[in-house]
Amino acid sequence: MRSRQTAVNSRHDTTLLTQHKGAVLPDVLFRFGERLRETRHRKGISQETLAELAGLHRTYVSGVERGERNISLANIERLARALGIPMSDLMP
Repeated sequence: MRSRQTAVNSRHDTTLLTQHKGAVLPDVLFRFGERLRETRHRKGISQETLAELAGLHRTYVSGVERGERNISLANIERLARALGIPMSDLMP
């Protein structure tokens, strides 16, 4: 299924949203999740192994990769350390 992007405008906020599998999510979450998944695949690491190395639950990592979780900076750091990369490499 392809994602569709739309812009939401208000007086104070312009946010790019992605519609994916019926849900409308902030685009940055979707793009971050794609970057995380691509990096994990390049390293040959399963979600379960990455979650264990980062001290997170596998279902949480799965939700982040799908763009369904609003990940904190602390957890971005944990994932980056587990992957052996700088945090900036995960930024879309």
